[in-house]
Amino acid sequence: MPAVARRGSTGGTAAGFPVRAPPLELPGIATLVAQGMQGGDFQCVGSVLPDACAFASPLDADAVCAYIEQCRGVMVFGNGTDGCSAAQLAVLKRTSLAPSNSFVAPTTYVLEQVVDAQLASTYLYSDEATVLLPAENETSSDGEPGSGELGSTGPWLGCIVARGALLGGEVVATLSGVATPEECCRRCREREAANVWNFCDRLDGCSFSDLRTSFTGGAPLAVTGPEVPGFTRYPASGLFGQQGYSCYGTLKPELAECVLSAPLPDLAAHCETDPLCAAFVFKPAGLFISAASTGYFRETEGANISARILTPSSVLGDSSNLGRLPGSLTTHSGGSSTPSALAASALPASLARWIIARADIQYECRPDGSPVRLGEGASGKVYRAIYRGELVAAKEIQLDRTAAEQDAFIAEALRLQDLRHQHVVQFYGLSVGEAGQGVLLMEYCEGRDLGSALDLQSGAEGSRVFGWYRQGRRVALEVAKALNYLHSRGIVHMSNNVLLTSNLESKLADVGVSRMQSRTFMSDLPALVGTWAYVAPEILMGGVNCSNAVDIYSYGVLLWEIITGQRPARGQLRMPEVEAECPQAAVDLMMECLSLNPADRPPAASVMRRLTALQGRRTSLSL
Repeated sequence: MPAVARRGSTGGTAAGFPVRAPPLELPGIATLVAQGMQGGDFQCVGSVLPDACAFASPLDADAVCAYIEQCRGVMVFGNGTDGCSAAQLAVLKRTSLAPSNSFVAPTTYVLEQVVDAQLASTYLYSDEATVLLPAENETSSDGEPGSGELGSTGPWLGCIVARGALLGGEVVATLSGVATPEECCRRCREREAANVWNFCDRLDGCSFSDLRTSFTGGAPLAVTGPEVPGFTRYPASGLFGQQGYSCYGTLKPELAECVLSAPLPDLAAHCETDPLCAAFVFKPAGLFISAASTGYFRETEGANISARILTPSSVLGDSSNLGRLPGSLTTHSGGSSTPSALAASALPASLARWIIARADIQYECRPDGSPVRLGEGASGKVYRAIYRGELVAAKEIQLDRTAAEQDAFIAEALRLQDLRHQHVVQFYGLSVGEAGQGVLLMEYCEGRDLGSALDLQSGAEGSRVFGWYRQGRRVALEVAKALNYLHSRGIVHMSNNVLLTSNLESKLADVGVSRMQSRTFMSDLPALVGTWAYVAPEILMGGVNCSNAVDIYSYGVLLWEIITGQRPARGQLRMPEVEAECPQAAVDLMMECLSLNPADRPPAASVMRRLTALQGRRTSLSL
């Protein structure tokens, strides 16, 4: 501690405090005890704080930090940000600890990634090590897969062996007379407190300055897992850092990851019936602090087997190399695929309660007998229908042409079933199995689409119904609330389709075909998505590293439409007339949403709060 001179005293004194937050020790992470960091906050999906990227678990925060490129460290508050809470709070930071931004406190600590040329790789990839499995006479007769708990003793399940690797950790034992790396690994398995080992076979000793020729490192396997029909098993393997996706019932919505807890056969069955799933990773001891017997799932883009990492507590099950199209029902002949009929029994189990008998759906017809069509798009036709006495929108999708259409239909239904918000068009159910068609039943909005109503006028003065000072600011807030809800679920809307109900309430449509955001960015967009005037610049630049900020740009264009009542043309958006058309605060918000740099656009939660402050007296009108 530095000396502190007391006024008028010739001697020196020291001041200090006891450390009260037990630090978290993680591989590849430096823990800076009793340290704190000011500034460097940023926002992210799933945060428990509105203006920061914060999580209740330091483990989860560290995992998210590894996913986010701008993250440089995690500050942990042992007793919350107010110092009085009983729960921890971990906040991600975009800056590293430095004298200019640091402070000391008894209940805080900082986690930072170790940057060392000798230890640059935190993870071992499959081409950097060998996985040794037990001989046949060592395999457990009861097929015991192992507990998955690191540092636990038990039967010999195998070992990860990496030449030229040095594994970090606290030294619990040093052994002499060990002949081979495998023997070292077996001795490590026998010690309850040990879970990694480092081996040196040079008579002159090993040097930390020459890792590639000195050490062999590794870890005994804590799990192997039995073979699962339909999947190729990769012991000691995981897909951490690759493309993931969220799903209904996930244990980790804040990570936008599909993480479920169930016995291994049930996890495999889920992957087989989930149209997005190409592979899953089984972790008997759980993922971070989640429940035991956990699996996380990957779609094709996130199931790059050649880029898998090696980890002693996981088993990877991959179906993509067995000719199975995830979620599709196909028959193969001569290299081509023809989809078989999609039956209700073949749908994922989570959709069972949403199935509606086709006979319960009555299409409304015109005098000539043709059904009343509400619209048509690339993914299907929408008709007006009646279900249980209520008007609904029935979206028909042809399912007998390609397997991709079946996958898209199931994926859209899976996404819709989990969304419930006042300003998002609601999902009523689905029907399959008749004439090769699938039907998605949606809430029917009896008004019209917002775009066609923006120039509607009423009253003696001829003012616009959806001008800012009438209904416009309310509609803007409702759309912002819907976007904030979708973004909190890891969903990027990628559409400017806003519908109106009979009482002028706004609803976001086309949510079922939205994109999932995994980690910090969405997967690369294969083609132009959205209407030209609304498309964010980063999509036009190739669609790489796009985030939910693309929705904020589109929202900025919509805000311009509401304020001016005009149709947008790219590059020709005039500045609104302040006070006559809207207040200056609305123009400022619009311009921030239209920022060319995605990082400069406000998150949906901030847009929602600022619009709430701009709300005034509401006028009740009807079309």
